Amino acid sequence: MIRYLAISVILVLFLVLIWGNVTPTEFTEIGIEGILVRLGYMFLAALLLERSLEVVLTAFRAGKSDRIKLNLRLLKEGGVLADDERVKDAECKSMNRSNATRDIAMWSSLVMGISISVFGLRMLNSIVVTANMAPIQAIIFQAIDVFFTGGVIAGGSDGIHKIMEKMRHELAK
Repeated sequence: MIRYLAISVILVLFLVLIWGNVTPTEFTEIGIEGILVRLGYMFLAALLLERSLEVVLTAFRAGKSDRIKLNLRLLKEGGVLADDERVKDAECKSMNRSNATRDIAMWSSLVMGISISVFGLRMLNSIVVTANMAPIQAIIFQAIDVFFTGGVIAGGSDGIHKIMEKMRHELAK
């Protein structure tokens, strides 16, 4: 499924390149300081998103997770062997719950990151001049920018922080 989607997107982009009057990209002159400021905004958005999702997920998912872990701990402290069916069942429930929570967090952060980007916080759009682009090129570029920026925000503040530190280190040289 994903393979067909990727091939379709590549085909559409190739057709746009051929018939869409695509112009070369012009970049703005914002400098490294400007990029760091924009990364700072993304860092703040990612940090707020992480914390809010953590609160929401804790409120809705932690109770049952704690009960599953308590049951597992009580089984092990009660001398039930690790290969006992009850222990295996409790470990499986705990792992499934953790995986489900991680999936909810990932998809929620991606949706929220893309939403933040749709409403204006974009990285690529601030360093590329879109006024001279063909209309279809500008639309596709903005869509890519929304998904790119949304994905970076959804990826969390730690990754953005590492990028900022690397750029600051390079700037200090």
